[in-house]
Amino acid sequence: MGHSFNSMRHAAFRIKFVTFSKQRFQARHRVCAAIVAAFVVVVLVECVLCNVPFFRSLAASGDSAAAYNTLGPGLERRDDGLLEVTDPTQAYLQVAADGSSEYVRIVPVSDEVMGGVPAGSRVLRTVRVRPDADRRACELTSVSLDSSRSLYVRAAAGRTVRVQVVEPKGSLIPFDAVRANVRVPFSVSPLRVALLVLALVLVALWRPGSRLWKVPLDTSSASARGVGCVAGDSGGGDRRGGGVAVGVCRTVELSYGWHVYV
Repeated sequence: MGHSFNSMRHAAFRIKFVTFSKQRFQARHRVCAAIVAAFVVVVLVECVLCNVPFFRSLAASGDSAAAYNTLGPGLERRDDGLLEVTDPTQAYLQVAADGSSEYVRIVPVSDEVMGGVPAGSRVLRTVRVRPDADRRACELTSVSLDSSRSLYVRAAAGRTVRVQVVEPKGSLIPFDAVRANVRVPFSVSPLRVALLVLALVLVALWRPGSRLWKVPLDTSSASARGVGCVAGDSGGGDRRGGGVAVGVCRTVELSYGWHVYV
């Protein structure tokens, strides 16, 4: 009788051990699958979506009569190499294009030129420009000397590209030239990757069924009130984690129109 009882106890222990091991294996499998999925999402977003200009300009000829720019009568080249806006309505740089690339590159002046600028000069490091492709106006955009990627401006033209400088009279523009038929380089931004990883971590933490999702919100708690202020109005009487998720989603929708340069 005692031997039968011990056998049954050992059998029950083995069943519990196998069940626990299977659950641990499934949990590890889910974690590994989530990590792989997150890696794939980051690679697709960073290497594909954020590098669409690179793939669009792979066929660029790189050969351009764009070595020679035509300055509009509203721009004047100073002795120190900078451009000065004398007439905002005629301030442009014009260059020939062959249609092999949808992008032009704005070449800034050298560091030697910037270093020789007299103190107190109003040299713009961020310049608003509007390209005209074959006399067709394109979108207004900003070009920054501190962001090499912003120097590539989209202007799909088959004959000429005119880059209009949209700045007031007297502005000093640190542009040397405009090059057409260029290939946009492939780039990976560590900051952008970090933001993507952070977004995926937040999604994983607040996913339905997670521990944070199941935590009830207690309005008498100071920490809970802080979370409620961040989440905003959840749109109902649900005081569980689901309400936080709804509030966060609304915040994302409201901030979707913001422009962030990464």
